[in-house]
Amino acid sequence: MRKNKKIYVYMVLFAVFITQLVFSGQATAGTASDAVKTDTQDARTLDFENTSALSQDSTAETEVQAVAATAMLNVAEEAHVEPRIVYRSTITSDGEIVDDLTQDTQKNDFENKVISYCEARINIYSEPDDTSEVVGCMYSRSQADILEKGEVWTKISSGNVVGYAKNTYLLFGEEADKVAPFIGDKTTVVDAETLSVYASADANSAVIAVFNAGDVINAYEEVGDWVLVECENGYGYVSESGISSTYDLATAWTIEEESAYLAEQARIEAERREAERAAAAKLAQAQSTAMGRTTNPAMSVSDAEIYLLACIIEWEAGWEPYEGKLAVANVVLNRVRSPRFSQNTITDVIYAPGQFTGVLDGNGNISERFATLLANGPTHEECYTAAGEALAGVNNIGDYLFFISVKKANYARYTQYTVINNHCFYAY
Repeated sequence: MRKNKKIYVYMVLFAVFITQLVFSGQATAGTASDAVKTDTQDARTLDFENTSALSQDSTAETEVQAVAATAMLNVAEEAHVEPRIVYRSTITSDGEIVDDLTQDTQKNDFENKVISYCEARINIYSEPDDTSEVVGCMYSRSQADILEKGEVWTKISSGNVVGYAKNTYLLFGEEADKVAPFIGDKTTVVDAETLSVYASADANSAVIAVFNAGDVINAYEEVGDWVLVECENGYGYVSESGISSTYDLATAWTIEEESAYLAEQARIEAERREAERAAAAKLAQAQSTAMGRTTNPAMSVSDAEIYLLACIIEWEAGWEPYEGKLAVANVVLNRVRSPRFSQNTITDVIYAPGQFTGVLDGNGNISERFATLLANGPTHEECYTAAGEALAGVNNIGDYLFFISVKKANYARYTQYTVINNHCFYAY
């Protein structure tokens, strides 16, 4: 209980001390100085007396008291240092109290600009109303010039867009100034005709270099009204009033510009996917097993089935080279011969549900498109030739039973495969 009381006393004294500093007024500089000195002496006396009285307390309690006393001393000794932004009350000679707001005079690179710092994008409207026409957009980390600032909406100009954006999605002034270095590439230019570089953040320190108007310099952190910069002699400080910084931030887009950009990105992505597909197909073909040609027993079928075989070759490989057409014909015949399939005729294999995409419609009937092919016949003479050679026993894919587009192929699943142009013929 005794310890708590002592700590409480120190806390009260500390609070009283702060209150005295804030409300003592500024009648004369001499009076304020004397008050600080007196308070300092009182605090030191209090520190000495209480430290002696409590010498028999525990080490932890003594440390708490020492910290409290030291804090009061520091406040007293540093009370003359004015913060960068303070709100103070002054008393005129006739006793009238005047409120005075002392502003931070530090230069702000975004004094008349804003940054869009939202998750994705914001709309820019023709009027300060979100039901008006959308004239453009700003993506996150874009900047704009302020034309008119309102309580809810701000009229901005950015890129080729002039319109209104909601303040909720924008950073202004000091906030924008603090965020900009983290999201953009900073470029600092000397505005003054000549700009001295000092050894320290003090105009009385040695001048170690001089910049000229238009020089582009590397600027780093700010120290009060000074900025740390890099110069030919190392690092020094310049007055922030002599420089200005810009950031390579994006600007707003019109709706047409955004649409064109998105279309271009889609085209680039499609080209990238196609290049990847082509590379994968080329690699697969290089790694595929070369089957060579073998001879199967000749198969005797009706003219109608020869015609149907030629039609399915056209359907699946009409645009493929001859080897691709012959391979499709042999897949059909391999299935006719294979015990893995219950279908043992060309007709049954071709019309088996789910085997050749698009041959049947959703009801299991011949689709309109395939029916048209059957009515008109193959357009490539090679389809008939491939059907005839396969039936005669010419085989270029061994006993493979399946094929798929190389765009959809999953080579890791296949025990063996052969790539012929745009088709991968494989076995599980």
